[in-house]
Amino acid sequence: MVARAGTASTPVEAELRAPSLLAPSSAPAGDVSVLVLTDGGAAGIEILVDGGTVLTDDSGAPITSASVPLGPGAHSLGVRYTSPDGRVGPVAESTITVG
Repeated sequence: MVARAGTASTPVEAELRAPSLLAPSSAPAGDVSVLVLTDGGAAGIEILVDGGTVLTDDSGAPITSASVPLGPGAHSLGVRYTSPDGRVGPVAESTITVG
């Protein structure tokens, strides 16, 4: 994008999407397997548990498999895109009950 003095800029709309998160709705306590599907070439992803980042991956792989340690109770799992300059995208969320 180039800015020029004396010219009006036009807003640009961008559709911000989240990666797809595949996770069970219930699981025993311990490591829970999740699968993240991304648009190929994504700079990175963060996996979140109850709003906090527990795993980052900057491999750019279209599919990421991860084990997330979870204790008993209800938890919110999330995943979002990240960029090298610190920007983050919207979060795709799922709820899981661990027993």
